Amino acid sequence: IVGKQGVLTLALIAIILALVTVFVAHTLKHFFKRNRPAMSTHLFKPDDKYAFPSKHAAVLAVLATYIGFYSLSLGAVALVVTLLVSYGRVKSNVHHLSDVIAGIFLGILIEYICTTPANNLVTYLFFWK
Repeated sequence: IVGKQGVLTLALIAIILALVTVFVAHTLKHFFKRNRPAMSTHLFKPDDKYAFPSKHAAVLAVLATYIGFYSLSLGAVALVVTLLVSYGRVKSNVHHLSDVIAGIFLGILIEYICTTPANNLVTYLFFWK
């Protein structure tokens, strides 16, 4: 994908992937109802009390995976950011390790399932001539 139209397509797909991931992760949180290790810390007061899977890890993973298909170097940077944020979520005691691992796998799975249909839909809706 080259040019302004291609960049807009990639950005719209990234937004769609992030929104789908937030929706799925939020739905799964209320299905599993796993409490956080700590309901609040000196740095963090969560919006909800459920931790599994981590929405932060899932969204960052879906974006890192998507970016990685178009640029290995940017994808590697995005992967490092994903891992650092995930580590911070565990270290700050707002997630269990399994919460962020599940979030990362969820993000990768959503990217894998949605990329081709999302690409075709966005291209058709916004750029079809």
